[in-house]
Amino acid sequence: MRHSLLGNTTKQLTRSEQVNRRMLREQEDKSYEQLFILFSAKVEKIMIRVTLVFLILLISIQALLQIPYVRERLTRVELLEGKPYSSPQNYSGERS
Repeated sequence: MRHSLLGNTTKQLTRSEQVNRRMLREQEDKSYEQLFILFSAKVEKIMIRVTLVFLILLISIQALLQIPYVRERLTRVELLEGKPYSSPQNYSGERS
């Protein structure tokens, strides 16, 4: 009878050890999740900032290209465009 009691206590210890190990794993998982959330939040902030910088650059450059002097200096194609189209002075609006 004494032997069976010792056997039960060792089983209980192993069960409690299993519970402790399970709890440790859960804590490690939670800490990993928290670290991942912190990391992803930092990466998200960086991505948002980079996107905003590129958007501001895009809008600024497009606005600068509306100025003829700047457009002539920045683009090589502008010189190859030819003469701009202008409508004739005595245009009546009718098609032939």
